[in-house]
Amino acid sequence: MPSLQAVLVLTLCASARAMSHAKSGPCFDDPTADACKDSSTFYTDADRTTDLTMLCNAMKHMPGCSVQTLCDASAMDTKYCSKWSLLSDICSTTHGEMMQDMGGCANYKKLCIKDSKVTGCDTGIPDLITTKQATKDAYQACKDSTCSKCTIMSEDSIGGECADPLAAIISACNAKPSSSYCANWRAMCAHSDNKDSLSKYDICKSAANVGGKLSYQLSPLLLTVAAVALTAAL
Repeated sequence: MPSLQAVLVLTLCASARAMSHAKSGPCFDDPTADACKDSSTFYTDADRTTDLTMLCNAMKHMPGCSVQTLCDASAMDTKYCSKWSLLSDICSTTHGEMMQDMGGCANYKKLCIKDSKVTGCDTGIPDLITTKQATKDAYQACKDSTCSKCTIMSEDSIGGECADPLAAIISACNAKPSSSYCANWRAMCAHSDNKDSLSKYDICKSAANVGGKLSYQLSPLLLTVAAVALTAAL
């Protein structure tokens, strides 16, 4: 299993090779101009696909790459399957992986600065689990149950034999949604922007029921407390 240092070295090498493909033009120099709102002419869907491929070839275990795999393998029609959203999952400087210094994020980094007018910046999944969180949670989940094709030796492992830690979490947490290692998964699935976009897919299939189950469990307790208080008052 590769060490964190080895992964970082490979990532830096990939970044150095990738910088040469970074695009140039007026909107890459100043994306705050109104004319830059529609990127279809200067940063095409093909360009975005190239950057995503570069990123996920370098670090395929990133949750953003897991989401791309789910989008490609299913009939998901969620807004989070757009190339802009998938890039945001990895490259955004405000949430997600914040891997803006990887070569595949070079174009995104130029276009998605403060006050950018480019439509598509920061459109990733709110509260998407990061690689660090996913590795830690998957390690705990796989100790609790069998995780096919996912072996993590420690909470600090990166990639290694578990090429898709997010998939391991989704599987484990859909089966046992109230588990402690599902806290990050529950937070992602509970975000208001995600309920309609993710809950109907396997990503958050069981999350919608967690709140209801907890409420049902708490209701008798609240009734008992209320009854005791009323008796004391009388």
